[in-house]
Amino acid sequence: MRNKKGLTLIEVMIAFSILLFVVIMAIGFFPVGLKSAYSSRQETTALYLAQAKIEEIISSPYAELSAGQTIEASLSAIDSDFAQFARITTLTYLDGDLQDSADDLGLLKVEVSVSWTESQSGETASTSLITLVTQL
Repeated sequence: MRNKKGLTLIEVMIAFSILLFVVIMAIGFFPVGLKSAYSSRQETTALYLAQAKIEEIISSPYAELSAGQTIEASLSAIDSDFAQFARITTLTYLDGDLQDSADDLGLLKVEVSVSWTESQSGETASTSLITLVTQL
């Protein structure tokens, strides 16, 4: 009986325990991955909203643009999916050295910042895009 081949109950239990440990560790990574994917989705949406505003400003005639700041507390007017996003658009006159100027010398800096509240963590996040617009 000593030469019987096979697994004892203890060997099976040890192998099962190791397999269970590996599976539990792998399952633990799913919530982290889902949270990261959702955060990336929100940041991408914010970048699209900032780019859309910049494109809107670029397509406007330079004569219609003036220095100032516009605050949109909620972008739900665009779509109800954007209710948690806020956008601040700042136009600043610049001189030839790209320094702020009080006078319109034919160069505007456009900065669009979009902020949102992360639904998972409740923290506020933001992103911004900057471009220059010149008078032709």
